[in-house]
Amino acid sequence: MISALLLAFGVAGICGNFIAGALVAKRLRQTVAGISVILLLAMVLLALVGNTTVTAGAVLLLWGLGHGAVPVSFQTWILDATPNAGEAASSLYVSTFNLSIALGTLLGGLAVEGIATTSVLWIGAALAVLTLCVVGRGEK
Repeated sequence: MISALLLAFGVAGICGNFIAGALVAKRLRQTVAGISVILLLAMVLLALVGNTTVTAGAVLLLWGLGHGAVPVSFQTWILDATPNAGEAASSLYVSTFNLSIALGTLLGGLAVEGIATTSVLWIGAALAVLTLCVVGRGEK
């Protein structure tokens, strides 16, 4: 069942990537806010009702949709912010993305060990709320 769920997550991620790709040109800020809401909902729902294969699988599809939309949206954002320094902006984006993965792994592991497994979902939800606050305060 894990293989099927991972496949479904990947397909949902591809769909999220294409949907975000179609939206970012005209509604970049709203797309990023929408991604944050989708990921927020996925993490909260998984923490609250993801205790069966069916419910966890349904939430996993939502999570894949949001997660797949992240790279194209944030890459577009950083390239729009630095139109004359695309290469530097791209390297900064990749470095930041990988640093985020590393820090998330470290802090998530510490949270699972020190608090509870579901704590990482609540922390992720809080970070999604923080993202909404940051996106809402911008100019664009």
